[in-house]
Amino acid sequence: MAGRPPKPPALRIADGTHRKDRHGDKNAYGAERYLDKAPKCPEGKQPTFRKWWKHYCEALCNVGQLTERDLAAIEQLCDAHQEVFDAETAIRQDGGRYTATPFGITSHPAVKTLLLSRKQIQAAHAALGFGGSGRCKLPPRNVAGVEGGKNPGAAASSGVGQLKRK
Repeated sequence: MAGRPPKPPALRIADGTHRKDRHGDKNAYGAERYLDKAPKCPEGKQPTFRKWWKHYCEALCNVGQLTERDLAAIEQLCDAHQEVFDAETAIRQDGGRYTATPFGITSHPAVKTLLLSRKQIQAAHAALGFGGSGRCKLPPRNVAGVEGGKNPGAAASSGVGQLKRK
């Protein structure tokens, strides 16, 4: 056996070197499929979680970039938003971020949760394309179900302009 072994199809598809004339159709290898509509929110979640689930799924569907693989990351992102809401509520109910003790001033226990959750949100935004670099490296994609296969509101380059943060 001489030469380098062939690259696995999934890796070829992921890095963009898959060629239809050489390797055949991507769908034969189980290529990642984009979702045309936002999936339902997982059961038993709080209203804040549901609000952010709808926001992120619709934003990614509008630019044609929502995949099954993104759903777990969106769920973690929405959980972080719920934790921020719960921590802010606890701080508000207890009267502030800091309390005086005989040993000095201490922060509310929910402050640590609040800061960690905000860092998780920031990291997830970057991973999902809501950050500064967005999904700039992705080519524009036609959205199915829209007349002519084009999304009329999508930016010419990659649709990053439609990813609005709240």
